[in-house]
Amino acid sequence: MASFFFVFMILMFGVKSSHDVRSKIQNGFWFFKYVILIALAVAFFYIRSENLAEPLMWFGLI
Repeated sequence: MASFFFVFMILMFGVKSSHDVRSKIQNGFWFFKYVILIALAVAFFYIRSENLAEPLMWFGLI
């Protein structure tokens, strides 16, 4: 989920008002946002733990 919100942070960088074209991404498209979040959550269940153990160990050291 952090990567999902990081992408939105990059997209919204520099938006100063709700009338900006990019602010429509933040304020709308709720169906697609939920679909993406659910798809990411489901996809993480299919990652093998041995592939994820070492990167998580290094991330935890930071």
